[in-house]
Amino acid sequence: MALSYFYAAQVRKYVEQVQRVFSHFQISVGIDAYGNEQFYRIPCVYGDPSRMSAHILRNNSENSTLPVPFIAVHDTDLEVAADRRQHPTHVDKRRVIERNFDTDTNAYDDQDGYRYTVERYMPIPYNMTFNVDVWYTQTDHKLQICEQIMMLFNPDINIQTSVNPLDWSGLTILEMTGMTWNSRGVPVGIDDALRITTFVMNVPIWINPPAKVKQQKIIHQIIADIYTANLDDACVGFNSLEGIPATSPTDLLAIFSTDNFASRLVVTPNNHYIEVIDGEIKLLGQDQNEIDPATGNVIE
Repeated sequence: MALSYFYAAQVRKYVEQVQRVFSHFQISVGIDAYGNEQFYRIPCVYGDPSRMSAHILRNNSENSTLPVPFIAVHDTDLEVAADRRQHPTHVDKRRVIERNFDTDTNAYDDQDGYRYTVERYMPIPYNMTFNVDVWYTQTDHKLQICEQIMMLFNPDINIQTSVNPLDWSGLTILEMTGMTWNSRGVPVGIDDALRITTFVMNVPIWINPPAKVKQQKIIHQIIADIYTANLDDACVGFNSLEGIPATSPTDLLAIFSTDNFASRLVVTPNNHYIEVIDGEIKLLGQDQNEIDPATGNVIE
């Protein structure tokens, strides 16, 4: 089946989740006048912005310098992970039931709602590589940031890209695979270029094809209003073979023509049949031969 267009921003979600991991680090910048230690939260930005965004951040001037310290995250490589490929044609089916939504209260109640069948197709595995660059000018700031990052990864952490219970690829790991401790050579001299420490991260990701969601149309419950006729009236004619006097076909027709019947359940002993022609009911045997209700014998 060919798709005209499908885009779920799956790679973008992985980039955003990795960026969130490095968005909460802080460094100590000293003591204030009241003796309280002051902390500065390190901003985390995407390291490969568009040219227009980069010019805006630098106030459209080449003379503006980037504020440091900060962390830049950017993806550097994406390759197929053939070793994680599993049954490409596999289709997994899940049946789910929604909770019923009460339109009067605008809330979900404890009753069953719509039922769905979800067909999930096997996702395609990839390995994504990220560089996490720590920009700094002071060695003390570098040591504070890097120690927090190195303590967090031993060697990986879990990241989640989805809260959908039917998304079987929503959980993955972020693994540290290497680092470049310093981007500058020694001795440094008088060069005032910014210094960078780079951490290399690997994320095994999955790219999901679109799933098929089908609403079930199966009848799960049948509610029937069945009227049970009086045994002395309705059932006598059918029990005539057991020696009980039968009513006339006209009386039997009147019983089953009453307006009290929303539906009718007729059980015939010994698999007998009835035939209704022009308002007249005839009792038939198993072979659909006409039977005399008075004697129970087949009418020749």
